[in-house]
Amino acid sequence: MLEKAISQGSSNSSPSLEEKLRRVTGAHERLALLVGMEAPDALVHREKQSLDRAVDAFYEDADIQEIASSIGERTAASYLNYVAGTEIQRPSMKRKGHGHGALSVSGAR
Repeated sequence: MLEKAISQGSSNSSPSLEEKLRRVTGAHERLALLVGMEAPDALVHREKQSLDRAVDAFYEDADIQEIASSIGERTAASYLNYVAGTEIQRPSMKRKGHGHGALSVSGAR
């Protein structure tokens, strides 16, 4: 119980999406470390459960709705721009040097 309270922080507000992502990343890194060290199965199993909980918390309903809404808005805007024939301003990418892979961004076309 104490471990759960510590991992969730002392705040009663729900964690931000960034904090949830940090928890998923941390649990994944700990699991990879344990597997690499050939840790006992009980420890690996416990960390897998921790990772599962972190992933489940990351994909709560509200987050999924926010992501889907954002994708829907961008798709609709792109389609409307396409139908209306709106020219979209994009920066042009030009290579610097001679084949070294360096790119520079110039003004919009």
